[in-house]
Amino acid sequence: MEKRDERQKIMTEKMTPLETVKAYCAHCLGMPQHNADEIRNCQGDQAYPGPCPFFPYRMGKRTPVRVFRAFYLQCMGGNREFVRECQTVSCPVHPYRFGKNPAKKGQGASKETMKKARQSKKGRLESIFTREPIGEPAL
Repeated sequence: MEKRDERQKIMTEKMTPLETVKAYCAHCLGMPQHNADEIRNCQGDQAYPGPCPFFPYRMGKRTPVRVFRAFYLQCMGGNREFVRECQTVSCPVHPYRFGKNPAKKGQGASKETMKKARQSKKGRLESIFTREPIGEPAL
């Protein structure tokens, strides 16, 4: 059973946000794979606990990653600690539960670099057009 969960985890971590939504919709409707006709007729906007956060994106509209966080919070009853501790790696949404794209992990500037940039910019006025300093730094 553990090997299956590990394979599922590797598979879901490599899915794009759109693939993740499609996989979840198929899972929710009890289908072995994505079926556009069935998913188009989904009644997710009328779901009992509230409209499914994926409903507007089920047919291929670009999915903002923050929607996955909203979904996971709804799934876990709004408890952030439960989201953090969730071990259901077979869920297609699991890698996105923190509202971040796992495929983007390690890209961009480090936390230290961003902290230094924010500190150096703090209190300094600059032109919105040229980004050149204006006057004396604010105290």
